[in-house]
This record gives sequence, structure tokens and C-alpha cells, in this order.
Amino acid sequence: MGLGLRDKVAVITGGSVGIGLAVAKALAAEGVHIVMAARNAERLEKARIEVASVAESRAVAVACDVATPAGVAAAIATAETEFGGADILINNAGTGSNETIMNAADDKWQYIIGICTSWQPYASRAGSFPQCAGAAAASFSTTPRSAPHSRSGTSRSTT
Repeated sequence: MGLGLRDKVAVITGGSVGIGLAVAKALAAEGVHIVMAARNAERLEKARIEVASVAESRAVAVACDVATPAGVAAAIATAETEFGGADILINNAGTGSNETIMNAADDKWQYIIGICTSWQPYASRAGSFPQCAGAAAASFSTTPRSAPHSRSGTSRSTT
């Protein structure tokens, strides 16, 4: 694509599958070095090898839960240790549930929301990525195509 990102560093949360893995591959193909963060260490390492094979960029993996301060700190420390910081954050961490908002327990929804939104406050408290002043950041969230949007149980497409 020629995005002019060669030798930049991207941290990608939720980087082991789906959108996160696809973004990691695309950025690696542009010459971006990748820090992949996800909870499942085995799956993450397989994804890291896959991303590293795309281009000459480096890809490193950090198994962590970015819904926790310790997980965010681990991802930040890895970026700083391996690359001296980061230029791009793709905040893609998330999880799914087969439950609807009407029948899921509150603690489950709070956990899901926490995964999607915890990076910024935890990273800010840690004073992270001082090298990233003005850096690019993106957040991705996915919703099932037939997510319920009303009490009546009717669904509408979110596409």
C-alpha cells in the first residue's frame, strides 16, 4: 500500500486472531515492527510467527490481559524494551459472549467493557508511551450482525 510507516512500531491488543491478526499482518507488510498482546500465550506465539513471516519487520508477543493494570504495564514494557516505545496503538482487545445484554450477569458485561476500554486509563496512569505524543491510535469493536437492540428482542443489522 505504501503508507510510509516503515520502521514505525505498533502495539496491537487482541493481536492473536481476527481483526488484530489481520492488522498485524498488514502493518508488518508495510514494514512496521509489531508488539502483539493477547491473553492466550500459545495462540499468540503461533500468530507472532505468522506475522514475522510476512515481511522483514520484527514481531514480538506479550501474553497479557490488557483489562488489568499489570497487563497494560507488560505490553508497555515490552514495547519500550524491544523498540524504545511505540508509534501506533491498535486497541483491538475484546471478547465475545453468546448472551444478550438482557440475560448476561452485570459482572460479565463489566468485564467485556473493561477489556475494550481499560487501555487508555491504565496506560495514562503509567505515564506510558511518552515517545508517542501525537501518535496514531485506533480502537476497534465488533458486534454480531444480529445483536438485539430492543426489549422486544427484534434485531437489526449493524452493517
